[in-house]
Amino acid sequence: MTSFQNQSETLRIGTTQTLAGYLIPKCIQAYQRQYPHISFSIMTLQQEELEYRLAHEQLDCVITNRSSMFSEAQKIYQIKENLVFIAPVSCQTIADLKNYPLIVNHVESCPYRRVLLNWWQTHHTTKPILIEMDTVEAFMRTVFVGGGISLLPQKLIENQENLHCFVAEDLPETNISMWIPQNKLPFNYHLLKSIVEKELSV
Repeated sequence: MTSFQNQSETLRIGTTQTLAGYLIPKCIQAYQRQYPHISFSIMTLQQEELEYRLAHEQLDCVITNRSSMFSEAQKIYQIKENLVFIAPVSCQTIADLKNYPLIVNHVESCPYRRVLLNWWQTHHTTKPILIEMDTVEAFMRTVFVGGGISLLPQKLIENQENLHCFVAEDLPETNISMWIPQNKLPFNYHLLKSIVEKELSV
């Protein structure tokens, strides 16, 4: 199998902030069970920067949920991402979501922000009140104290008993994709791919 960086012992992964919070730590742990000598460098960057760094071999792999395609890379895995509304326990039905501000990432290209705002515009005539934040932890804490609602991956909020979750059938689909450089294969990327598949399986 082709290696990279002369058998470098650091695997460089680019990803989004949300995926870095709930998916990447599990993947690192599973990978290091088989390759304990491998170090990891995780970068959370904007989509354009992820694409640039992968194309210029500054990253060995990118795991992202943005819809745009990478022009100078090869996609080796993709799976549908299941999103759910998260709301305070005071929110009893999906119809009550309209009574709360929307908590979104300040980055306008964020897929969760885009899907949530599009859903709101489809179902409501009023302009939503937005609370923009940078971290998933801040999202969930603000929802917990009753400050608003948000939209996050179902995998992220599993076992969260202090929140109410709602599924909407008409939410647009989002996907998680895994990319590697077009002409250079990362060290044992098949193992990383299989770990990602297992962690994201239903």
